[in-house]
Amino acid sequence: MIQHAEEIARLKERLLAMASHAESAVARAMRALVERNDALARQVEEDDNILDRYEIEIDEAAIHILTKAPLATDLRLTTVAMKISQNLERVGDEAVTIARRSIDL
Repeated sequence: MIQHAEEIARLKERLLAMASHAESAVARAMRALVERNDALARQVEEDDNILDRYEIEIDEAAIHILTKAPLATDLRLTTVAMKISQNLERVGDEAVTIARRSIDL
């Protein structure tokens, strides 16, 4: 059985990985726009589902943690993680918008 501290650590790791992927998506979308690289722009679009899956995984992990009546600090971290993952997913959606616009140009 996974320890509570391990679950919190895994939640943090997933959130950091998601943030890294979102940052990469924006950077690649901007590079695709500047360099007029349609293949890179299409790759950004295809990779958007990765961020969608991260958001679902983080929400599921957070809900699982919340069912165990965590301490106040863990409760705050868990709820904030859910909010952050939602916003990171939106960042990924904006990267896709940039990528699509670069293809249009």
